[in-house]
Amino acid sequence: MLSEKTYWFLLIVVFTCFALAVWVWLVPYQIIEYNLGVNLFTSSIFMVLTVIFLSFISNLRQQKEWKTVEKGVYETISWHMKNIASELTYLLDFPSELFELSVSGEWDVEYRKSLIAQMKHLAGKDVKDVELSHVGENYLDSEGSQILSDFLSKELDKINDIEVKYGKFLKPSLTVLLMQLENDLRGIIDLISMKDDFHNYLSLIVLPIHATIKDLHKIHETEIEIYPSSK
Repeated sequence: MLSEKTYWFLLIVVFTCFALAVWVWLVPYQIIEYNLGVNLFTSSIFMVLTVIFLSFISNLRQQKEWKTVEKGVYETISWHMKNIASELTYLLDFPSELFELSVSGEWDVEYRKSLIAQMKHLAGKDVKDVELSHVGENYLDSEGSQILSDFLSKELDKINDIEVKYGKFLKPSLTVLLMQLENDLRGIIDLISMKDDFHNYLSLIVLPIHATIKDLHKIHETEIEIYPSSK
């Protein structure tokens, strides 16, 4: 399916080529009468200018619409980042003090700080030094793997929907990271679907889980802070 920008571009190319064909071929070789050629040429040029103007107006309208939803879109991406990070970090082993929450602070802010600390710790480790936690082993060695797969599939669909709808407005650097995140999420989902084929499944799944957490941490550090933002 053609994007709107491609559609406008093709229209401009078609009318421009037609105008050139009239002026350098049809009229000089007397395939059509001169006055008719002039009319066709000027009409084609007028259509080119009209298409350029309409594409400009369309782009302005879309930019205006994007401004009204931009904050909400970034908050939605941030919220899904938090959902995925919350689901994955506890599957891996990290120091227990990173999960300590201050009873004096607001729960969501304290939990955010704890989650970011966990992500930073895990993202900074080499994958060969990362292991599943006891909770993670027990969870993934049972029906938890399928529950995780279903959850990540839904999150993946939601992120992909955002990319499809608003991708042209997102920063290229964010788009690249979201695509990498999607690839690593698919890595987890695909591996879970084949878990019965691998006797070392619990060892193998550490790699895509760790890669996904690194993706989330990098997005948080360079593009969008994880939800909710700092107060």
